[in-house]
Amino acid sequence: MRQSIGGESAKVYKLHPLEKALAVVTAALLIFQPWAVGGMYLWTQYVAGGLALLAFIIALIPRHYTEEHHPGREMKLIMWPKLLRFPFFWL
Repeated sequence: MRQSIGGESAKVYKLHPLEKALAVVTAALLIFQPWAVGGMYLWTQYVAGGLALLAFIIALIPRHYTEEHHPGREMKLIMWPKLLRFPFFWL
């Protein structure tokens, strides 16, 4: 898809489906969590924890990018080795 920006044509790339899913789950968590933390019910904490775990799992699923999602060539993105090598993540 091409889009004209200031007289120049720029290619618009689609967001990967797993990235869309991660954005939706993270948004749901960020909307729900303030109410869950302020609530006095334990089930709200379980729901918030489940949403956080689901977001973490979605973030770790390998992604296969095509020309539709990424400029240049096709590539496969695997996140868990990068998280293991990032010491601040474990703090």
